[in-house]
Amino acid sequence: MNCSEGTTSTPSICSENSESSTSASIISSNDSTLNFDSTDPEQLPINAERMQIDEELELYRERLDSEVLDREVIVEDFSVDETLEYLEEIADFDEAFENSSDFECDDYDQNNCNGEESPFTYLENLIRKEEFNEPIDGNIILSKSELLLGILKFSEKYALPNCGVADLCKLFNTSIGSKALPDTRYKLDKMLYPTAGLEFHGVCPQCFMYISTYSPQDRSLQCKNCEHTVNVKDTSYNEFFVVSNFKLELEHCINENYDYYMTVMNDFEERNEFTDINDGQMYLHFRNNIPESHKNSYVSLTFNSDGSPVFKSSKFSVWPIHVVPNEVPANARNSKPIRHMLWFGHKKPDMSIMLQIFVDKINQLSNEDGGLNMNINNEIKNIKVYAICCCVDSVARAPMQGIIQFNGYYGCNWCLDSGSRVFHEKGFTIKYPLRQDVVPNRTIRNTIDFAEEGINTARIVFGVKSASPLLLLNQFDIIEGFVPDFMHVLPLGVVRQFAEYWFSSKRNPYSLSERQIKRVDTYLDSIKAPSHLSRFSRSINDRKYWKSREWENWLLYYSLPIISDFDEMEEYAQHWSLIVASVHLLLKDSISVQEIQQANMLIKLFVADTERLYGKDAMTYNIHQLLHVPQSVINWGPLWSHFGYPFENGNGQLLNVVHAAKGVVSQMCRHIIRQQSLIIFEKYVKTIQGSPILPFIEYLNSRITMKSFKINNNRYFGKKRKLEDQYVNQFNLDDEHYFTYQRLLKSNCMYATVQRSEGRSDNSYAMTCDKEYISIIHFIVNEETLEELILCKKIEIVENYSDMCNNIKIISINENIEVIPTYRIEKPCVHVKIKNNSYMSHIPNTTIYT
Repeated sequence: MNCSEGTTSTPSICSENSESSTSASIISSNDSTLNFDSTDPEQLPINAERMQIDEELELYRERLDSEVLDREVIVEDFSVDETLEYLEEIADFDEAFENSSDFECDDYDQNNCNGEESPFTYLENLIRKEEFNEPIDGNIILSKSELLLGILKFSEKYALPNCGVADLCKLFNTSIGSKALPDTRYKLDKMLYPTAGLEFHGVCPQCFMYISTYSPQDRSLQCKNCEHTVNVKDTSYNEFFVVSNFKLELEHCINENYDYYMTVMNDFEERNEFTDINDGQMYLHFRNNIPESHKNSYVSLTFNSDGSPVFKSSKFSVWPIHVVPNEVPANARNSKPIRHMLWFGHKKPDMSIMLQIFVDKINQLSNEDGGLNMNINNEIKNIKVYAICCCVDSVARAPMQGIIQFNGYYGCNWCLDSGSRVFHEKGFTIKYPLRQDVVPNRTIRNTIDFAEEGINTARIVFGVKSASPLLLLNQFDIIEGFVPDFMHVLPLGVVRQFAEYWFSSKRNPYSLSERQIKRVDTYLDSIKAPSHLSRFSRSINDRKYWKSREWENWLLYYSLPIISDFDEMEEYAQHWSLIVASVHLLLKDSISVQEIQQANMLIKLFVADTERLYGKDAMTYNIHQLLHVPQSVINWGPLWSHFGYPFENGNGQLLNVVHAAKGVVSQMCRHIIRQQSLIIFEKYVKTIQGSPILPFIEYLNSRITMKSFKINNNRYFGKKRKLEDQYVNQFNLDDEHYFTYQRLLKSNCMYATVQRSEGRSDNSYAMTCDKEYISIIHFIVNEETLEELILCKKIEIVENYSDMCNNIKIISINENIEVIPTYRIEKPCVHVKIKNNSYMSHIPNTTIYT
């Protein structure tokens, strides 16, 4: 089935003179169209009944549709008449194929005629057809640049190595008998991989001091510190890093989200609610402090650095510095973080070296005589670039900030809590019990003072080990510029810590027995979750394999209903509800000042009771970091606006381009430059009016395509059916134009009827704008009046889980059926049934969970 897709309007973007001349030559060349003719396949009459066609198509669609529940959906509108024509075309095609030959038996498949059916009968018959073996004769409607762009986007989506791209081009050239496309690695590299796009920096492998920049043509470098000569051509030399010019990626990202960017540039209003990173106090402070001439033409960055081992059997790892622009929507900045720097080596990088280059580069782009000249909406603008927020885990934060790690005294990155020794069988560790006195905060001023004292006395002062290069970064606050990373502090930190207390420890009042753990597994296995949660629940015994999203789902939706089922865990469940409620508040789309204050109170209660219920040994640094989370929301907006998921995904995307153990560095570097070459290609092709390759590009950029029926801003999926008579009569819906659908895409959220809630997925529960809960039976559409309704059962809220935790409700489903307007549904919900109790919780926001 051929699923095509409509194009979306995109601003016309002119290519710049500064781009690679080789790339420009193939783009700007006046290619003659490559032609070959073909005859249409013979169309035979349809012998099957329409009902049979509908049923067969519906079965196929249902198989395809089942994949959409956890994917982004790009769809195309079809009217009723167009849909009928589409069904007829599919039937014509299939019927023509079936009837074009009598499939008579011959000696080749005599065994099949004797009752021994071959699984390849259809294929064997097909390849013996005369028309199947005739040379293809048709008309190519693409220019060389359009075709090459399609091949490159295809290879990017399926992570083909460079040799795979060359072979794909070679296959096309072979099929048309012409050298139309570059089909060797050399030609592709010459066009798509200009080495001038990367800057190489050498580090001495003997004394580990910075040497200088070098080009791929250089053979050696000499260290000025120890006079060691480094052979940079030696494949064993890995102590270096690469800097990429991110101008193209930033320009592309801003142009793709131009309206949103201009809204941020022109929005000077301070609000009492936090809806994104640019509502945070630190962001507003930054904006107020930059020169007046910069305030309508700047980009601020959130940056991250985290190491990833390239192979499990080797210590060789890559440490990228990723950046994302804060002035574009969350889904745009989260989907593809920009790789600015890459450190390669067998051990952790010297952060002072890497960060010094980072600071120099960014400061050049924010100075009065610096910046990036970008083509923004067909107008050349000088854009100033600032790096203002850093999201990293605790291990990376310490050397970047110049402060001792959390397992030493004064290891907190935001306050001067010294921590205290807690002894155990193997010695002692530094823990952070809740203190009764007021602990001073770290500031830029006292951090500089501690660093200067440390330099003069050659010792660590209040945890400050060194003066970080980030102290010199324009508009960056060395303390508040760092944020507690939600992903590492909560899902992979506190949540996993308490799971170990409950499921691994023995002979403690909070320990669960093996029999009780099996009950937990039974509950987890029975949960039917909405597709927005990304991952289904799995056995608690597999928790060492759980991803951070799975731990997050356990925290927000599953843990409280399950733990509450055990009577002896009542006090521990009430304690756990404090962190569940506070995190749900801080992940909302829009958070008020009062809600931040409420979350802060809940977190303090949780931290205090953790020591009382679990002992001092439970007072880890992750528990302590919770106390600083509400302030990070005040500084930088909701937790989802500055967390580590995008950067973790960026590391994964980078590792996916490695196809061989040899030449890892060149594979990653080639990928970075190829991304930039693709932007140049795409900018040009989008200026071609009605380019036939653009729908294919949009298709590749999507995860799946489907047909749909659209009314207003809502899209309906599945086969439409007439509304049952009982509902027609009950609700006076006697118009013949009322039809029902099984799924709805509204505001990027997928909803489904109870009938479509199969297997482990259930999208049939929703919260309305009136904070009521419903179970969806039908989506009803009047195609004449464009009226949209939902047939549903109302869910009665018996009570909140507790006074402190009102995001989880104990509910009962009313059997009375109602009809409500479709516009009233607001968010999908998660339903968890434990024995006789049913629990309901709505997702905290529709920004990142859709």
